[in-house]
Amino acid sequence: MTLFITAITEWISIEPVIEWVRDMHNKYTHYRRAQNTYNELNALSDRELNDIGISRGDIRWVAEGNL
Repeated sequence: MTLFITAITEWISIEPVIEWVRDMHNKYTHYRRAQNTYNELNALSDRELNDIGISRGDIRWVAEGNL
């Protein structure tokens, strides 16, 4: 039985699963930061946006980090 378990653990690598979870976490973190930035910029008035050099149409682009 021990030989079977050892063979299975060598055959099944958990590294791809760990990488997938890490990648999903990074994507989710990026999404939440972009969404928070979008919400904060969207709450500003047109005058406040103009003061910082952003037009309302650029909010999504700026929030996603495309500076």
